[in-house]
Amino acid sequence: RPFKEFLFQFKFIDLSASENPNLDPKEAALRLLKSSKLPSEEYQLGKTMVFLKQTGAKELTQIQRECLSSWEPLVSVLEAYYAGRRHKKQLLKKTPFIIRAQAHIRRHLVDNNVSPATVQPAF
Repeated sequence: RPFKEFLFQFKFIDLSASENPNLDPKEAALRLLKSSKLPSEEYQLGKTMVFLKQTGAKELTQIQRECLSSWEPLVSVLEAYYAGRRHKKQLLKKTPFIIRAQAHIRRHLVDNNVSPATVQPAF
């Protein structure tokens, strides 16, 4: 695969190597391969591409999965925080409508002389 495609596919193995703008793609790919500790028999660097054996590609995929799994606790916290913020924002949008519905219900109770003692729980 071309260096840029290789870096895009396996960038989570070493983000510092793949996201460094000071490195050319070939150097970045070499740094990524060195940081993965993949045996040199599993890959070969050409002028424009990285050539991987099938077992080398599988090993890199496994290494990347392990690297990503280390981020899982942080990601789950951030997802929960984001979901909470999103739900709060949705509730704040609906608050005026909820208040208006409560006012209509109170008005209906007053107009029909319904006392709180006669209101039955719905469940």
